Amino acid sequence: MNSAVNLPGTTWTATWEHGPDAGSRRVLGPGHYVVGRACTADLRCDDPMLDRHAGSLHISPAGAVAFTPFTGGPSRTVGDDGLILGASRLIVRPGRPTEPERATIVDGALVRQPREVHRLEAMAVPDLPTAPADRARPGGLLPAALGLVGAAAMALVLHQPMFLLFGAIGACVAFGSWATQWMAARRRHRHDDAQHRVALAAHGDAVEANRLARRAWHLRRVPTLPAALDTAATHSVQLWERRADHPDAFIVALGTADALPVDASLAADARLAVIGDDASAVARSVLAQLTANCGPADLRVVIVTERPTLWASLAALPHVVLPDATPAIVDEAGLGTALELLGPRAHAHLLVVTDCSRSLATRTGQLRRLLSAPNVALLAVLEHGMGAPHLCTAVLRTAHGTGWWTPDVSTNAAPVELCVTGLGAPAAAAHSAALAVLHDPEDVLAADARLPQRVAFHDVVEPLGTNPAAEIV
Repeated sequence: MNSAVNLPGTTWTATWEHGPDAGSRRVLGPGHYVVGRACTADLRCDDPMLDRHAGSLHISPAGAVAFTPFTGGPSRTVGDDGLILGASRLIVRPGRPTEPERATIVDGALVRQPREVHRLEAMAVPDLPTAPADRARPGGLLPAALGLVGAAAMALVLHQPMFLLFGAIGACVAFGSWATQWMAARRRHRHDDAQHRVALAAHGDAVEANRLARRAWHLRRVPTLPAALDTAATHSVQLWERRADHPDAFIVALGTADALPVDASLAADARLAVIGDDASAVARSVLAQLTANCGPADLRVVIVTERPTLWASLAALPHVVLPDATPAIVDEAGLGTALELLGPRAHAHLLVVTDCSRSLATRTGQLRRLLSAPNVALLAVLEHGMGAPHLCTAVLRTAHGTGWWTPDVSTNAAPVELCVTGLGAPAAAAHSAALAVLHDPEDVLAADARLPQRVAFHDVVEPLGTNPAAEIV
């Protein structure tokens, strides 16, 4: 069912930016759209806290956006902050996403493009200027007044008016000198105040320029889930553009705080635990971002689990598929076989995803021994109420779309509250299917997998049109 009634007018883009099933977006025209969790909803989000049919989003030809819940509540105007439904946030913006440049694909092989690594170049910030020092004031007129009074007294006692005249002349000279000094000090003070204001403005401009430069660098450095899904779905030139030696190769966004993505690194030796109701959705989001940014030649993923159906939506990812065409979704007993198929030369970076807390607690277990190898990162996915494994150095706790991020558990810093970005299983399956048709020409494992394991003699000579066996006498 599609309840949208398209009317002529402006186009809009609706994006689920936060919540357990973020990332999907749709271009809309003026009309009515059903929002909810049901498969028949026009704007669907797989959020358990969202009603199957939550309400209707109305976009008028004039550009006004309003949401009317089906429960009978009043209509709400949708502003720049979007619309919070359940544990998710829906953002509606005018316009449509720009059409990306498509990557070059030859027989399924994606030609990876070179990428400029953005580096933060801090601008010089002048020192904060100090306020002008205590200002010297010209002397007062009290001495001149006392001299004038004394001259008047002498003139009165001695009956000599000349004393009064001399005192008046002295008072006039003192007043003129005082007025000249006062005006010069005032000009000097005004000049100092103006210079101080200019210095303060220059300092503020430099700080703001650095802030904007750092913000722009952060947005270029940290990927977002909607961008990753679009990159994979459209096979744009940004697909697999990050290399293992790039400093931001394995950066992902866990969510947003203060309108900026909150990043985490899954580089070598990273030990990240995601705990709570949205842990699986956040893990799928992390893997979607990594597999869109890095090719299989730079990243391999092994999922160690006792519940393989929970991760079935990621089984088609080329980063997960082993050379024997089976997914690297195994229990701890099958981990050795998967690692043997991968081989030591097959990956520049290995990410181990596991929901087996007991395997992490066993020091002599195969999973713990694997984590001691170089170029191995860990993403532990644990249920609500479980404690973080002691070997994890960063922890994200989630509950109903909200997260509390501790990037370094060794410090006593308070966790950062954020809106988590998760990915539902159907969207993860669509992402995997979009990448499953591609292979990385730089990936050694993919090249080995495409070579036949057995070659018959007649398969070699038959295309040549000859039969050497018939020519043997």
